[in-house]
Amino acid sequence: MAVVSLGETMILFSPEETGQLRYNRNYYSRVAGAETNTLIGLAKLGYQTGWMSRVGKDELGKRIIASVRGEGVDTSFVKEDESAPTGLFLKERTTVDSSKVFY
Repeated sequence: MAVVSLGETMILFSPEETGQLRYNRNYYSRVAGAETNTLIGLAKLGYQTGWMSRVGKDELGKRIIASVRGEGVDTSFVKEDESAPTGLFLKERTTVDSSKVFY
C-alpha cells in the first residue's frame, strides 16, 4: 500500500436551495470526508491506497464503505461499529457564497 489514511468519513446532507435550515425541506446526500477524498484522488492517479476508520453498522455505513471501495480504495481495515451510528453532518447555505456546517 503506497498511502494509508485514518479519518472519519460521514454522510453530508445539503439543501437543494439556499436559506436557513429551518426553511429547507429538500436535501440531497453524499459521502464526504477529506481523508477519503485524498485517497480517492491518489487511487485515480494509480497509487494503491487504503483507508482505516470506523462507521456504524447501519445502511449509511455500508453506503460509505461501498462508495469508497468503488473508487478503488482498500477498505478492508474499516470496522463496522454496532454500538455507534455512522456520523452525519448538515450544510446550511445561507447565500450562494456562504455556508455553515453542523455535525
